[in-house]
Amino acid sequence: MRRENYILDPKGFTLIEVMISLAILGILAAASLSGTRETKASFDRFNARTQLFEDIKLAQAYSASQGCRGIMTLDPDGKGYNFGCDFLGYDTAAVPTPDSVTFQREVPGDISVTASAQIIFNSRGQTVDENFIISNVNFTLTGEIDGASTDFATGMLLGTGIFRYL
Repeated sequence: MRRENYILDPKGFTLIEVMISLAILGILAAASLSGTRETKASFDRFNARTQLFEDIKLAQAYSASQGCRGIMTLDPDGKGYNFGCDFLGYDTAAVPTPDSVTFQREVPGDISVTASAQIIFNSRGQTVDENFIISNVNFTLTGEIDGASTDFATGMLLGTGIFRYL
């Protein structure tokens, strides 16, 4: 009994086979692109949330270690923020501004950040207002989800220096 070896036809693929393969690859590529955009937006939201938390902790620690009044200022459009110290000799009647900027950040993607009040830390890392009264500050992170601008994270910086997302 003779066994036949099954091998591919040496002529190659037919035009129909190539066209079907290309159509399948095109559908898979289109599906992966739409998923990639949403995945990137999800990572941007996670990164913005994490970075804001870390920067608040850094600003508190820097204020306490330098013994200064730390001021975190949000950009008017919410696309970034900066932090710096305002050392003694500041004018209590003027809007608090840092003497120099220690760090600044841009918020990733189409995300913006807002706060309920200006963020000021005393030399102990506690959140205070312009009159040095301990106060809370609320944060909101907003981004585009499914084509609509949506608040995706809110947090509260307590006057005691504890920050938590709600």
